[in-house]
Amino acid sequence: MVSNTLHNTVSDAGQDNDQARRLALFSNRVALKKAYAALLKQQERDARVLQASDQDVQRLQTKLDYLENLLTEPDTAFSTLLFFRLRGLWRQCHRFLAARADTLSTRASGRRRVVAIESWQAKHRLHMKTLDDAIESERAHMQALKKRLRVLSNDIERAGSWWHWWRRRALQRQKSGLALELQSALIAHNDTMLEHRRSKRQRAPKGITLSVNDARQINLTLLATAQFMHDYFDERGLAEKARVAYHRDVGVVDFGDDRRCRELFSAADSAMAAFEQIAAAGDFDAKINKQVRRLAALARYDTEQSVIAEPFELPLDNVLRGEGGLTISNSFTCPKVICDEDTWTLSAVLVKP
Repeated sequence: MVSNTLHNTVSDAGQDNDQARRLALFSNRVALKKAYAALLKQQERDARVLQASDQDVQRLQTKLDYLENLLTEPDTAFSTLLFFRLRGLWRQCHRFLAARADTLSTRASGRRRVVAIESWQAKHRLHMKTLDDAIESERAHMQALKKRLRVLSNDIERAGSWWHWWRRRALQRQKSGLALELQSALIAHNDTMLEHRRSKRQRAPKGITLSVNDARQINLTLLATAQFMHDYFDERGLAEKARVAYHRDVGVVDFGDDRRCRELFSAADSAMAAFEQIAAAGDFDAKINKQVRRLAALARYDTEQSVIAEPFELPLDNVLRGEGGLTISNSFTCPKVICDEDTWTLSAVLVKP
């Protein structure tokens, strides 16, 4: 009987082990299938990435071959070199506007930060003085309560006789009330001290954003600067050519024969060098600010929070008239031209509050 029981137990244990092994094999098989499917998907993704990379390399090689042909052909070599010089001129002008936007924003933020810090400091000093006065008042109040408690304690001791029983009870009730009042005053004093320590650790705000008026002024200044740059380079026959060179592909535009290309190449170098000197001069901001005031009189905005003016409309007489009879000076291009053509991609550097 015992041997049969042991035999059945061993048999059941063997069956359980076989079932566990079969379950483990099945689980491993499922895991391997999932891993294999994941590897196949990764292989397909890698193949697509590799194919896209090969296509990019092929396109770049095609462009390189095309550019090499342009540079080796006598009829297109100088025009191609001029194309990249004009594109470089465009980038220099765009970087100048971007740097000017950063400078104006930093300057305006600095002024606003000074005002904000001074305002914060004045409020902080007033708040700290209020807390100091409150702390002094609370301490005086607690001292007065402690003094009254000492007097009551002495009165209670002196009223120790049995015939002063009613007076002693009245004095004890007063003492209990004063003790509760002192406890409440101590809690309020601790809260005031915590607020005092927290306020003392506070510092002036660092993140100062531009106001709507600041952003409008900066954007009008950038527009006036773009107008000035357009006129300056347009007088030298470079503004439109630089815009075309940046927005079109190499080899599409023909800038003329070799002599003309050399002249424009030299003109681009000398014009940019001269413009940098003009921009670095002390009266450059004064020149621009005169136009900014004219534009400010003409600017209209969609909402009170808008910082980019609506497109400037050009009347029939080709003169932009603003409030007070102001007119746009002939020394500056109409702002509508700058906004429509966007010669230097001014829209990319305009600031927002």
